[in-house]
Amino acid sequence: MGEPDLHLAVALDGTGWHPASWREPDARPRELLTADYWGELVTEAERGLLDLVTIEDTLGLQSSDSRRPDDRLDS
Repeated sequence: MGEPDLHLAVALDGTGWHPASWREPDARPRELLTADYWGELVTEAERGLLDLVTIEDTLGLQSSDSRRPDDRLDS
C-alpha cells in the first residue's frame, strides 16, 4: 500500500482572516470586489504549488449586525 497523496489548499477571505487585516500596508481593500484582485491571489497560490483555492462566498462588507451594515470603521 502506497503513501497517501498530500494536497495543500488555502481559503481566501477578503484582505485576510483578521478583522483588521485591511489596515495592513500591503492590503488592497479598494480592490476586493474586482476579479483582478482574486485572480492575482489564485495565481500566487498556483506558483506556490497549492492544489486547491477556496474563496469565501460572501463578498460584502463586514458588520457586527447580521442584518445590515453598521457604521464601524474597524472591520
